[in-house]
Amino acid sequence: MAFDLLRKQRFAEAAEMLESLLPQATKQPEIWHWLGFVRWKQGKTGEALLLMEQALDAQPDSTTFLVNLGALLTSLGKPSAALSHLQRALAVQPSLPSAHNNLANALRSLGQIDAAGQHYEAALALKPDLPEAHNNLANIRKEQGNVDEALRHYRQALALRPDFREAFSNLLALTRLTDTLSQDNIFALHRQFAERFETPLVSEWVAPFSSAAPSGKLRIGYVSPDCHPAASFFLKPVWAQHDREQFEIFAYFDAVPEAAFPSDILAGIHCRVLAGLPDAEVTAMVRADRIDILIDIAGHAGRSRILVFARKPAPVQITWLDYLGTTGLRAMDFRLSDRWADPADTERYHSEVLLHMPDGFCQWCYPGPAEAPPVGDLPATRNGFITLGSFNNPIKITPATLNLWSRVLEAMPNARLRCIGISSDEVRETLRHHFFSHGQADRVEMLSKLSYLEFLAACHDVDVALDTLLFSGATTTCDVLWMGVPVVTLPGSMDTSSSASRSTASILSCLGLQRLIADSPDAFINIVHTLTSDLPALADLRKSLRDKMRSSPLMDAKGFTRALESVLRVAFSRVRGNALAQTPNSTMGHPASGNLP
Repeated sequence: MAFDLLRKQRFAEAAEMLESLLPQATKQPEIWHWLGFVRWKQGKTGEALLLMEQALDAQPDSTTFLVNLGALLTSLGKPSAALSHLQRALAVQPSLPSAHNNLANALRSLGQIDAAGQHYEAALALKPDLPEAHNNLANIRKEQGNVDEALRHYRQALALRPDFREAFSNLLALTRLTDTLSQDNIFALHRQFAERFETPLVSEWVAPFSSAAPSGKLRIGYVSPDCHPAASFFLKPVWAQHDREQFEIFAYFDAVPEAAFPSDILAGIHCRVLAGLPDAEVTAMVRADRIDILIDIAGHAGRSRILVFARKPAPVQITWLDYLGTTGLRAMDFRLSDRWADPADTERYHSEVLLHMPDGFCQWCYPGPAEAPPVGDLPATRNGFITLGSFNNPIKITPATLNLWSRVLEAMPNARLRCIGISSDEVRETLRHHFFSHGQADRVEMLSKLSYLEFLAACHDVDVALDTLLFSGATTTCDVLWMGVPVVTLPGSMDTSSSASRSTASILSCLGLQRLIADSPDAFINIVHTLTSDLPALADLRKSLRDKMRSSPLMDAKGFTRALESVLRVAFSRVRGNALAQTPNSTMGHPASGNLP
């Protein structure tokens, strides 16, 4: 009976039943274990850990106990501690697919993505119809730069389990890294997601307006602000500047937020922790908080709560920051961006209405890392050669990007290239093979993933940074510019590339550095060549970039936040005035068509 309740995610009832059986737990330690499992799902991880360890002490060779405890430890950010339990489970039962799958999860958390991939493969060799392993292996293939294989495994996961929301969201996120799908195709896939997951929830839409007038105090909720470290970075200055007299701020965190957000920024913010809570309970929480405007930070990326938004718990819903694209949801009223990343005519690829930041602001508010070292001298003056650099996540280094970089090296025989963050042997081999085939392998250096301070210091050895195609930098671009290194970018066209390809372009435009934005591969090469042909001018640009950023809208946190608050008021008034809390937004009519790629 308790297991039946667990399968139905009726955790409160399952806990009550298991608690009544606790007097029998000394002879049946599985009672401790499954009560601990329930506590984990309820977000009571401390109690969960104690109960599951107690069960394992009583029955140390239970593979079920070992695997689930290992999974819990990985979820708590303790993958090293998880390894011994998961390896022990495999020692007891080498052919256990769940042990391979969860061991791979721990290894991936430790950055050992190639080893993780081997264990996901082992899990699938033992159980080819395990959708979780297909989804997880797809994540690894994405990190290794193998987009086609990643797509294949996401498709397989969904074929095995059509309601696998995470796999579908992962597939949608991956479309930003492929040049084989048009924006029409990609939008159709997002609408297909909405048809599959949102449509059954429309009956739950209850989003009445509060009694607040459009000019009164509004209750703003941010969901998943800790979905990605970069998201928290851009939110901190906004939260510090929010007008508490005009706005009451709520933050719905996936985990306890102290590590990412200092206490002074959280002062005056109502913080909610969502760990272990089903989407339906989070929806009820948002409604109880009487939120006027709910802001999605994750979209289909990171630790997404997209199905909370699909239930329409707030009358006005806006997506912003991490995903950089449409959610596909009818329940999402707006997407916040800027005129450079998402010009008005790109709204046809959105289920949302586009909102643009006004007055020269882009969608980013950059605080500048306080721990950053001073800007260094131009390395070319001491080296006698030009050092180009790539600092973006290696998953963004697509074949098209490699081909462009090789053309740059061909045009600049005295230049070398440093690629930062290449930890996977698979990725290293892919890059090595490419540059070897172009006769450039001896001019390319690959460095493993660095700590943040090491990453900033690595900028001292680079003269000019090369952006990636299809998926450009954002946080990375800002950090590299802060260290005095100009970034050259080639944004994608509106019809063939997503907003993510234009993030660097929006940042550079906000800074008045449009001369670093190319409109063709030839122009990209010419910009890099022009920059590096005049070393005194390049050295002056390097020295001036930090001050230029400080005096720009990009770092005007107070001005940005006032502009954002104005946009939020306009959005609230627009929806309230058109009585859209009970009807679909203006773009609801897009067809839900298309097949998985």
